[in-house]
Amino acid sequence: MDLRSLLLSGKYQWDGNPPTTEQDITALVSSIPIPLPFEYLDLLRLSDGGEAQLCGFPNYVRIWSARLAIDYNQGYEVQQWLPGFVGIGDNGGGEMVGFDTRFGQPYRVCTIPFVPMEWDCLSLDATNFSIFIQRLLVKPTVFD
Repeated sequence: MDLRSLLLSGKYQWDGNPPTTEQDITALVSSIPIPLPFEYLDLLRLSDGGEAQLCGFPNYVRIWSARLAIDYNQGYEVQQWLPGFVGIGDNGGGEMVGFDTRFGQPYRVCTIPFVPMEWDCLSLDATNFSIFIQRLLVKPTVFD
């Protein structure tokens, strides 16, 4: 199932924002020193961030808008503390969700605490972004 069908089917627990602009995509790509996955940029084109419940860990994920991703990666000095990590969201608590780009594409999606922001604290969530997004929980069926 492609990303558009997955998110727009209404079968999954995704509360998305309106699509981002190409200007914001260009700004994001320019601000990150690593090529970003097509699937991630496609998500932002469909929904400029949003939130969902997931199967497994983390149980909840908030994907940042393109502008927030720029601001938070710069504000948290992610490249200074974790060269090769790109933050794309959080779990609603003390952990950042992002790409571990150290081993090339496809990038692993991982969580890491905001404090301490160290590679030793990294937890693997999915081997790539497509698998990560496919873990959105199916909405329960309501019987009348």
